[in-house]
Amino acid sequence: MAVQLRNWGMFKAGWWKRLLGGGRLVGLVVLALLIAFRIADPSVLEIMRAKTFDLYQQWKPREAPNPAPVVVVDLDDDSLAEIGQWPWPRTVIAQMVQNLTTAGVAAIGFDVVFAEPDRMSPDKVAQSVPGIDGETAKRLAAMPSNDEILAQTLRQSRVVLGMAGQVDKPPRATDQPPPKPPTWGRIGDPLPWLMSRGSYFQSVLRNTSLIDHAGSGWGVFTVTPETDGVVRRVPAVVTDGDALYPTLSLELLRLATAGESFGIRTEIDGIKFIKLGGGKVETDGQGRIWIYSRHHDSSLYLSAKDVINGSFDPARVAGKLAIVGTSAVGLGDIRAIATERQIPGVEVHAQIIESILLAQQLENPGDAVLWEILAAMTAALLMIVLVP
Repeated sequence: MAVQLRNWGMFKAGWWKRLLGGGRLVGLVVLALLIAFRIADPSVLEIMRAKTFDLYQQWKPREAPNPAPVVVVDLDDDSLAEIGQWPWPRTVIAQMVQNLTTAGVAAIGFDVVFAEPDRMSPDKVAQSVPGIDGETAKRLAAMPSNDEILAQTLRQSRVVLGMAGQVDKPPRATDQPPPKPPTWGRIGDPLPWLMSRGSYFQSVLRNTSLIDHAGSGWGVFTVTPETDGVVRRVPAVVTDGDALYPTLSLELLRLATAGESFGIRTEIDGIKFIKLGGGKVETDGQGRIWIYSRHHDSSLYLSAKDVINGSFDPARVAGKLAIVGTSAVGLGDIRAIATERQIPGVEVHAQIIESILLAQQLENPGDAVLWEILAAMTAALLMIVLVP
């Protein structure tokens, strides 16, 4: 009996030696440390993962659609040289909107915000010109303001007005309540998942009340890059801790498709998707859209001066979504995406709209991280057991 126990003990000791020998114990320790590192997900690992994501897109970028469903009305350097420095008089903006509407554009979105009254309005000019006689000042004050002219034009068009997200500024007092954002049908509570970088703002900077109430829709255009300065995800919806606001691209799609509301589905592991009309917009758990990038396409752009002067081909915009933005470096709206180191920020919104309309969205399921870890553990354990 003693011999059998001794042999059994020797067998167990040999089994453990074979199991953990040949470097297997070191491999198990390293595997445990790597799993803990992945679960902790420090910023250095996040950046490495993001750079790999960029590399995949550089290898296989999204193809530019032909014809493109979006056109960018570009406040470019040539337009600034011809019309003057930004901001332009609102009468000029009104002429732009009117010409686009006449040409048959489906809807117009502004990647800018008209936050202050036009300083070039007749009454403002009367107050700023020294030595002006009383009769002239009275006549100027009696004329409609440039904001009133723009508002009247907006009411006759389908226009999404831009709003800017403000991280550290409280809401600004207005002379009348702002228009209500679109209705959101909710399954679950999305707010805890939206209180993150890029999706939460202390307030949104709106247009002047006169202009704001003349719009057909309102969308936040602020884009927050990742920690390395590259834009890879753009929120489909943002919050100030209370209301939900669509971003510019999503609101422009809603307006163009005559949708009345959005839907947002939230489950235990985050936001699943945004419902828009008969389709859905894929997002990550924080309600952000992954950008499937393509290379910059200059044919997407139409100079604003040509639109204002009426010297453009109406076929360039007929039936399309138009976004008014800028490629001028001096106006500071230049971004980096996976496939381009420098691109006008307005094109980020255009690319998102393209990918949604053409069903070319990137999707990263909420349980993908769990499956990645399980797959890596299984492969690593097989190597640890078999290779030595």
